[in-house]
Amino acid sequence: MCEGCAARQAYECARRAHDARRAVAGPATTTIIDVTWHCAVRSGHLSRATVAFILVLVGAVAGCADHDATAGLSDNGGQVHIDAGDVFDIVLPSDYARCNCQWHDKETNDWDILRPLGSRYEPQRALPGHPDAGTFTARLKAVESGTTTVTLVQEDNANPPHVASRYTLDVTVD
Repeated sequence: MCEGCAARQAYECARRAHDARRAVAGPATTTIIDVTWHCAVRSGHLSRATVAFILVLVGAVAGCADHDATAGLSDNGGQVHIDAGDVFDIVLPSDYARCNCQWHDKETNDWDILRPLGSRYEPQRALPGHPDAGTFTARLKAVESGTTTVTLVQEDNANPPHVASRYTLDVTVD
């Protein structure tokens, strides 16, 4: 293989690996399989047996990366029980495209009990009953036993911000 072809192939592998890291657990599995197959087998760097082992490992890791519990709009003002170590998602409709309001965590929860892992806005993913809105997901991890309150607010970018919606949930970690 000439240097130009090798450089182009290395660039493509790096680009696909970058895309795989940015993807979420479900789609990432497919992307990682594509990256592994393309970069390893087709370029001749790894044997098929090694790639098969990697794919089994990726499948196990992707399954572990998923969440254990979910709360939605109907749980607002309520309470949920989860176990220590669980990954917990709060999934809410978000119409940022129309109202320029976005959800964010007020960080009122006790981080020793429940730690934020991040959030994501998906404008093309509509929830049932909200066909014209995208989806906001806040992901948290239960660290140790206790009870704490998660507060999310949907605000615009005005100064001071206008609160369009508020979401609170008491979370008990067993």
